[in-house]
Amino acid sequence: MDIRAELPPGDGWLVDAVRRGNRWSLWRDRVFAVTVAALGVVVFILVPDLRDVDLAVALVASGGFVLVAVRQQPRLSADAAPRFVRTEPSLVEIGEVTIRQTFLSARAEYTWAAFDRVSDTPAMWILHVGTRQALYLPKSAFGTGDRERLAVFLAGLSTYLATARVGATAR
Repeated sequence: MDIRAELPPGDGWLVDAVRRGNRWSLWRDRVFAVTVAALGVVVFILVPDLRDVDLAVALVASGGFVLVAVRQQPRLSADAAPRFVRTEPSLVEIGEVTIRQTFLSARAEYTWAAFDRVSDTPAMWILHVGTRQALYLPKSAFGTGDRERLAVFLAGLSTYLATARVGATAR
């Protein structure tokens, strides 16, 4: 398999990629924030003692703060990406053994064994390297034939990685 695609600078699509890549943790954090705020409201309603108003206000404010922070997290993560990821176009070369992303000022190359899992969203594939790093591949950057071949290959890789993860935890 020899697939090449040119990716635009990440600033336009990177925030969405981070949001999609972290959707489950963002959802979990939102549930936590709403639960904390709701607990504050319950304390305020059910406990008439004025000393507990401070606790209720603190819980509601904390829940609100976490909700705002969770909403800003994808933009902050994208802003924390290296400058070249945000501002330079890149060339992605996908082969049988490796995947290489070349920017004007940097290059990254991974073997397929480096990835922990593959997420397939409607707009992109997200190849996870650990919990804090990922390689984002917007589907729109690939031609129809390449997109179909890559989809089949990444589905097989995803199955392989899931099986390897289950086998590793069983030991």
